[in-house]
Amino acid sequence: MFVREHTSICVPLVHLVFKQNGCMYIVMQHIDAPTLEQQWDNLDEDMRATSASQSGEALRQLLALENPTSRPRPLNNTKCCGPWFAMYDAGPFENHSSLVHWLNHKIEATAKHAEKFTENYRLVFTHQDLALRNLMLDKKAQLWIIDWELAGWYPAYFEYACVASMVPTVPD
Repeated sequence: MFVREHTSICVPLVHLVFKQNGCMYIVMQHIDAPTLEQQWDNLDEDMRATSASQSGEALRQLLALENPTSRPRPLNNTKCCGPWFAMYDAGPFENHSSLVHWLNHKIEATAKHAEKFTENYRLVFTHQDLALRNLMLDKKAQLWIIDWELAGWYPAYFEYACVASMVPTVPD
């Protein structure tokens, strides 16, 4: 997998990729560890800080990866999916400009005064679902990232907005 080859992020090994009845399947290495969602309440402050630090470093490494094609796209070059695309038939896009045009068309259809998207952001590697349920902390306190189905090359704000939408509201 691209991430495993170009970063130090712990990613399960891919054993097999196949398509059946129109669906793509990936058979990956089993990671013997609970998710952060399952163990968060039982972690002490040091382990929480360790996992947060590792998550931040993983995000930094993902966003630093260079796009080999300069096209916004999912990893498998099919239709785009994820929180930015919902149920719409989107992509793959020929270039950054066509993605921006598609996004702005969606804004025009829903929000008259919303700020327009631009091409001022470089395309970076995004996971798009860095929720606690997709982060595993093993017995050696090593963070693993799973569930890469939404990953692809998109503007950096895709990842930031996805992560921000998962942060619970903290009372004053």
